[in-house]
Amino acid sequence: MPTTIRQATENDIDALAAISRATYIETFAAHYSTQTMTQYLESAFARSTLASEVAGRESEFWLLEVDGECGGYLRVN
Repeated sequence: MPTTIRQATENDIDALAAISRATYIETFAAHYSTQTMTQYLESAFARSTLASEVAGRESEFWLLEVDGECGGYLRVN
């Protein structure tokens, strides 16, 4: 089971969005209404938002890949 850690690029936006949403839902769904969660997810993890953040200088995103699939990420601000 090969694993790698590498910095995310614009080519990783879809995988980053998917794991970000799944992680956020798992962590916070019990604390917020469905409407609040949906609004936040659509804003914070929109493709355009993540693309801007990945391309920006304020944050770095690092991906953990297991067998070529995104298994986690780290955001450094």
